[in-house]
Amino acid sequence: MEKALISRKSLAERWDYDSTRAIVDMEQEGIITRIPEVSSPRYSMEEILKIENLGKEANPLSPLERRRLEKKIESLEDELNFYKDKVTNIKTILM
Repeated sequence: MEKALISRKSLAERWDYDSTRAIVDMEQEGIITRIPEVSSPRYSMEEILKIENLGKEANPLSPLERRRLEKKIESLEDELNFYKDKVTNIKTILM
């Protein structure tokens, strides 16, 4: 059974952010809602799951979808550079 509330730190880890700053920013932008009755920052898992499920039909401009696409692009650029280096090495050997 999943917890009803999730901490800011746990949410940042769940969404693969390096710090909690992105979560704070999303809160200020109204993307997520902090539970006001709890003294330390906590968020409703129900709301978090709804946001995560939006990714299945996500608006390409949504912050979560944008972050996912940025990570994918970064990964593909790293792979491309790896293969470019390999081709350069092969050219050098053949010359």
